[in-house]
Amino acid sequence: MSKLASLFTEHTNTSLAQYMVSATAEDPIANNCLFGDIIASIDLTDSQNNIIVSISLLFTNDLASRIYEAIFGEVSLDELGEVTKEMVNIIGGNVKPELTKFSTEIFSKVHPNKPLPEGQTEFLKFDLGLPNYLMKDAHELKLPDKTAYELVIPFVVEDEEITLVVAFLPS
Repeated sequence: MSKLASLFTEHTNTSLAQYMVSATAEDPIANNCLFGDIIASIDLTDSQNNIIVSISLLFTNDLASRIYEAIFGEVSLDELGEVTKEMVNIIGGNVKPELTKFSTEIFSKVHPNKPLPEGQTEFLKFDLGLPNYLMKDAHELKLPDKTAYELVIPFVVEDEEITLVVAFLPS
């Protein structure tokens, strides 16, 4: 697994652990068409270098309900999205300061025909956006055509999966 994938895996596990979820990360997969009943997402944006890192977590309703119930008791459907939003927000907040270490790798993947900033190795500075979510039975997440690079990492939780999708895009 690449160091960049390991960064996202580590912070996804940290986020899930805060909600008392023990998950096992599997190897990244190549798939740009994934399904989830609840999709929580957040963007990190470097406007100066025209780069967006979009982070999404895909859950089934059942798994999100079990996570919510384990912490808060009776399930409130209105709150399921809020809990998943907070999980993706934790991931975004934790990876944000560490992404600068991957500046040359991310920049080269997103802008392969542009020269790297001369004499700099840690130059990307991201702003964290606001998390959002979509709830819908079997909602499809399809990565945009302009995606330069993506990571798709399944996390096994008991008998289900939470899927982490990280897309690196030009803005």
